Amino acid sequence: MRVLIISSHYTPEPVIGAIRPSKLAAFLHARGHEVVILSKSGPWEISDGDGPEVLRTPWIRLPVFRYEDGSLKRNDLPIPTAAEQAAGNFKQRLRRLLADWSHEIFSIPDPEGGWIPFGYRAGKKAIEDSGIEVIFATGPSFSSHIIAARLARRFGVSWVADYRDLWTTGEYYMFGRMRKRIDGWIEQRVLANVACVTAIGQGLTNSLSENFPVVSHMVRNGTDEVVLAPLANRRPLSSARLNLLYVGNNFYGGRRTPKLLFRAAREMQLSPIDVKFHFLGSDPSAVDFMAREEGVLDLVEVHPSVGHMESLEWQSRADGLLLLLWDDPRERDTISGKLFEYAAVRRSIILLGYADGEAAQIVHEHRLGWCVSEPEGSTALLSDLLAKKASASLLDDLPKAYGLSREVQHQKLENILVESANNVMKNYNK
Repeated sequence: MRVLIISSHYTPEPVIGAIRPSKLAAFLHARGHEVVILSKSGPWEISDGDGPEVLRTPWIRLPVFRYEDGSLKRNDLPIPTAAEQAAGNFKQRLRRLLADWSHEIFSIPDPEGGWIPFGYRAGKKAIEDSGIEVIFATGPSFSSHIIAARLARRFGVSWVADYRDLWTTGEYYMFGRMRKRIDGWIEQRVLANVACVTAIGQGLTNSLSENFPVVSHMVRNGTDEVVLAPLANRRPLSSARLNLLYVGNNFYGGRRTPKLLFRAAREMQLSPIDVKFHFLGSDPSAVDFMAREEGVLDLVEVHPSVGHMESLEWQSRADGLLLLLWDDPRERDTISGKLFEYAAVRRSIILLGYADGEAAQIVHEHRLGWCVSEPEGSTALLSDLLAKKASASLLDDLPKAYGLSREVQHQKLENILVESANNVMKNYNK
């Protein structure tokens, strides 16, 4: 089978969205399939080797003007007068309005929409040169889906749309009603010629089947074999007795937040000797704001982004890994790829947020850690962890979560791609 994988994110780009397409490409290549990857270029290094062919194209980031709230100013600035506050509030509202408008007008279907013409041309050449039989496009970004749908129409090639999150039907949709109508029309048109869709969770799969006339399959992310240094050879992230780590940079406008643990640490009067909260690849201003708001700035440390393998090494040196979710029933179907990456490293997971969803169910069933959604649970968790730690030495690794293997999910995806390619061939032979 000759397959084209389209993804705006691909390793070694240091984002969680790059893992699923990268691992799938390696699996299919090892199984003897011819694999071509189409992705956007970036400042990260591109490694050479005998793996799947990777096509990197230029791209244009569509204008997105972000508004920065004036409340993020440092506490030591002079307090403005009432007149200055009134003028400042007007300017803030105006800036927010202009930012919202620019975001809705220009970033279609997302800030990576400027990749579509470059990706389409490169995909067209790949199909003409390699005789591609099936296309697999994964999103977000959903620019990948638009490229795949256009190529499928142009060449009569079967394609599969993969959803790591929902596009227009999810709770995290960020635009207004008019823009949602436009995006909804685009998504309907994009999926009009799709062979089938896949999604990482049952809730996402159900939503796609309910909202679009498509055949949908659940294909989860999964854990990979991670070779860890022996526990005795790992250096904890800091000299604090307890080191907790969050990897990533999306707090979804404050919906996903570590504030429960911050607040518990403050009320317990913990010091940097007791606990350190580490943030890897997070926006320092966003973390600074949350930490200042809860009065735990001295307990927080932000570190710059690192590559995927180095990120795994960082995770292996933490006592607990923070998985942040919105504490709302609408988060029920969310399953972050980060959950499976954390599970592979075998450090305890601390899920903060909605405790009755699919993600929490996986944590409970496989005994991966704790799920916390209220202040009492946060205090009890920190107390329990500190009681287990007389020094800064790391807690023991968890047992391997054999039931979460990525290979099983890849085999399922392989079957879906083969069937999709064969169905198109049968239709052409009629």
